[in-house]
Amino acid sequence: MDCFFYIKGWLYIGTEYTPNIKRIGFYGNKIEVIGENLLSGLNQLESVNFGNNPCVNVDATTREQIQDLNKNLHLWCSVTCSADCMDHIDVVQDNVVKVDGNLKVIEGVQSDERDRLNQVQENVVKIDETVRNIEDVQSQEKDRLDQVQENIQEMEIENTRERDRLDGRIDEYAIEIGAINSNIETMEEQIDYLTTIVNSLTVKLPTIIGTKVRV
Repeated sequence: MDCFFYIKGWLYIGTEYTPNIKRIGFYGNKIEVIGENLLSGLNQLESVNFGNNPCVNVDATTREQIQDLNKNLHLWCSVTCSADCMDHIDVVQDNVVKVDGNLKVIEGVQSDERDRLNQVQENVVKIDETVRNIEDVQSQEKDRLDQVQENIQEMEIENTRERDRLDGRIDEYAIEIGAINSNIETMEEQIDYLTTIVNSLTVKLPTIIGTKVRV
């Protein structure tokens, strides 16, 4: 018997028996098969199963209606339903509605995740800019540090030179102080000698003066 029913949406199939068929849609009492290289696929397709119940049989005559192989094809064929699957159609319709609802939920989640991904990407861009700024500052600080270290090295070299110069001056002053001390000691000896002479003359002076007076 001909079965008139309408199922919204697509039934996606992908089995080892129908490797080239992408999807099958049901419209009223017709079935639309879309895919590529359908000839080989439909030659292997005996029925479309809802669960374990064969509901749609593909007639051999429909295989002759395939045109433009290697392209997306629209194949319309009559739908025949056995009594075993009539009750199952309602279940399939409910499942399709549930699938549509799940798809909407998934699409909503995908939208939220896409927004989150965009936000994360914006944050990554901001982080990259911050990292580049930090790297620039680090580079500038490194250059400053290198300059400071170079200045310190120059100051250490200059300090070493100045220290050597001062050490040399100190040695010169030490030599001069030694010479002055030696001169002082010599002068003290001379003063002692002169003091001795003066004392001797002081003792002898009256005698010398008296002798000259008598003469």
